[in-house]
Amino acid sequence: MGTPEGGLALALFIVLALPGFVYAAVRKRYLGEMPGDRNIGQSIARGIIFSVLLTAAYFLIGGEFLAGKLGITVLGGDVRINDFRLLAFWVVLLYLVVPLLIAFVLHIRHVRWRGVRGTRTERWPLPRSKHGYSGTPTPWDEAIRSNKDCWVTIRKGDGCWVGGWVTDGSTSSSYPEPPSIYINRAYEVDAQGKRGAAKADSALWVLLAEGDVVFWEKPGKDVEERAKEKNTMASDKSIPLVADGGNPGPDMPAPPSVGGGEGGGPKPPPDGS
Repeated sequence: MGTPEGGLALALFIVLALPGFVYAAVRKRYLGEMPGDRNIGQSIARGIIFSVLLTAAYFLIGGEFLAGKLGITVLGGDVRINDFRLLAFWVVLLYLVVPLLIAFVLHIRHVRWRGVRGTRTERWPLPRSKHGYSGTPTPWDEAIRSNKDCWVTIRKGDGCWVGGWVTDGSTSSSYPEPPSIYINRAYEVDAQGKRGAAKADSALWVLLAEGDVVFWEKPGKDVEERAKEKNTMASDKSIPLVADGGNPGPDMPAPPSVGGGEGGGPKPPPDGS
C-alpha cells in the first residue's frame, strides 16, 4: 500500500517536530519556563534542531537495522507500508519514548520524588519539580482548585470587604480569563474584615482587580466532627444520647445537619468559624 494523502506531511511532523515538543514539555515541567519559550520562532527552531539531531543519530547508529525493521519499503519514488503495527511501534519508541527519556535524564537533577498531598496517591512517589513548578498556569488557578467548602474574604482596592461561603454552586474563572469568583452564599463583612450574619437569599460576584486581596480560610473542624465530639463527651459522662423511639434525648440536642440543602455541598459552620 502506498502512503496515503497527507502521509508525507505527517511523517515530516513526526521526524522534525514531535521529539522537540516532547523534550520541551518535559523540560518545562521540571525546570520551568525559559526566557525564549515565548518566542514561537525560537522555540520551533530549537525543537527542529533537536529532532534532526535525534534522527541523524538513529541513522548513524542503526541505519541498516532500522531500514529493515520499520515495516516500509521504498520502490523508486513510492513508499509502501508493509506492516502498520510494526511501523507504529517504532514511531512511538523512537520519536516519543526515547525523547521523553532523554529529556528526563538530562533534567533528573531538577526532579524530586514525592506523592500528591491530600490524595490517595500521597504515599506513591511521583516525579515532580524540585523548584515547585507545575502545570497550573497562575496562582489564582491553584487557589480555586485547592480551596472548596471554605470561607473566602476579599478586600477590595478601595478598602471595602466582601465575602461568603464557597461550596457547590460557587464558581470561579480560570486562565486566560481575568480572575473572578461567584459566591453563592454571601455573608456580611464589616470594615475590619470580620464576618457577620449570612445575607438571606443573596449571592456575590466579584471581578478581581489590581490591589485586591483574597483570603481563603478553611474551618478548623466541620460540623460532623464537632457533633461526634459532643457525643463522645456525653458518653463519657453517662448522659443518655438517644431516648426511646430513636430520637435524641432531652439532655443532648440533635446534631446539626450538613450537606444537601439549597445550593448543595457542605453548609458553613453555624458559629461562622
